[in-house]
Amino acid sequence: MITQQTPESFIHGVPLVGIDDRYEDRAAAGRNLADLLGRYRGERAVVLAFPPGGVVVAGELARALRLPLDVMIAREFHTRAFPQVVAGAMSEGGGLCLNAAAIRLPGMSMDDIWNEARHTRLEIISLLDHYRPGHTFPSMNRRSVILVDDGLCSGLHHLAAIQALRRAHIQRCIVATTGGSRDTAAIVKRLADDFVMLSSLESPYPGCDNRWQRSISDDEAAPLLQRYQFRPQPVERAGKGQPAEASNDRPRKLFNFSSKLAAAVRGVPTSVSTTASDDNGGSYATPTPGTSLAQPALADS
Repeated sequence: MITQQTPESFIHGVPLVGIDDRYEDRAAAGRNLADLLGRYRGERAVVLAFPPGGVVVAGELARALRLPLDVMIAREFHTRAFPQVVAGAMSEGGGLCLNAAAIRLPGMSMDDIWNEARHTRLEIISLLDHYRPGHTFPSMNRRSVILVDDGLCSGLHHLAAIQALRRAHIQRCIVATTGGSRDTAAIVKRLADDFVMLSSLESPYPGCDNRWQRSISDDEAAPLLQRYQFRPQPVERAGKGQPAEASNDRPRKLFNFSSKLAAAVRGVPTSVSTTASDDNGGSYATPTPGTSLAQPALADS
């Protein structure tokens, strides 16, 4: 049900997403997270949402803190042999994280993992055009980044995104999530500079969709993102006989896949090691210099 939109329901002519009852639970969660992150209001920071579910949460947070909003596209992937197990996750910008516990499963093949990684890479490239048509990734250099989602789930896509953002020379990485298990939260918290979570749950991979009144698809999330991003700019009229000043803004370089990841998904060895344990006693594998990705170094903590 969508409540009737009144003139007060608009900012700069765009309906507030919070007025739509279908997303009100996520919108309320975003406002609650903003209360916990009030120290970043008006700072030189940017809010990045994990789509699709995190767009509304991040949109409300960004609006409350008066910060720019964009997305950080990341996807988990599974293998056909073990469809119930998250084998790894990949993000734009070249982030890659493997689940070492999945790698050790009998019958699990690294070839199968890389095949799924290649498919995930193509999916992310397609989603870049869907969420950011004709636009480039905002500059992250020396800026604080607030990563926002609607649930930690396995946490692998967070680790992949943090890895990619570190290479973009960010100042700080803040993870803001609506909920997740304590074990997964502890893993992500170790790699983030700041971490806030609304609720801690015991069930495995909570907050993926089951806590919300409805799920959100990519087709829904893309226009919602544009709603939250809309900010009309005042147009300065040039004086009579004088040309308008040209903009000094230069297009920013698209934050795209690194050459290392492109080589990795083609089967060229790169580096990987494990950094943390999962809920089942296994380890998450995240790329670091020094070891071959074809022969991952596994370390249980």
